Amino acid sequence: MHIFIGFILAGKNELIYLLALLLILDFATGFLKSVIKKVTNSKIAKEGAIKHTSTFVFYYIVTSLSYCVHLESLSSLLLIYILLTYAISIIENLGVMGVPIPKFLENKVKNELKHYDDILNKKED
Repeated sequence: MHIFIGFILAGKNELIYLLALLLILDFATGFLKSVIKKVTNSKIAKEGAIKHTSTFVFYYIVTSLSYCVHLESLSSLLLIYILLTYAISIIENLGVMGVPIPKFLENKVKNELKHYDDILNKKED
């Protein structure tokens, strides 16, 4: 009975909805990035979709279980960390697509750009 209540209460956690939104945005910006850089690959897209879906299911279950053992605040801290990670990933994707980004992320974006240039160079060889 406690697990059932946990699943219901996890659905009332706004951070879960924000996680779902960021996962969708990360997948979409990652896909757009691959289209713009001409390195789109259906296998990678499928793996990304599976990874993002699994991530959501995993954190939904963790959040549900945290309600069962009264550790909601610990679960929220974990979710906030994951949300920040996905937010940075979205910003990196936008930066690779040419959208201006904050200065502190420029090195990460330059590394991503180099990665895609390397992929393109391998295709040409």
